[in-house]
Amino acid sequence: MYIIIVGAGKVGYHLGKLLMAEGHEVMLIEEDRSKVDTLSLEFHDSIMQGDGSAVEVLKEAGRTVRM
Repeated sequence: MYIIIVGAGKVGYHLGKLLMAEGHEVMLIEEDRSKVDTLSLEFHDSIMQGDGSAVEVLKEAGRTVRM
């Protein structure tokens, strides 16, 4: 299943890790560029910077599905 999580705080971070460990494809959206830079070392291409309430950002996140 492809899951988009808005916010990479404590809940989003742990939820993303758990879902990825269970084999789901996850995209984290985080507005804070420094947090994205830090977490990209762990999440690689499964995290993106942007405002998760913006339609265009959600559309972009949806286009990253790797099937």
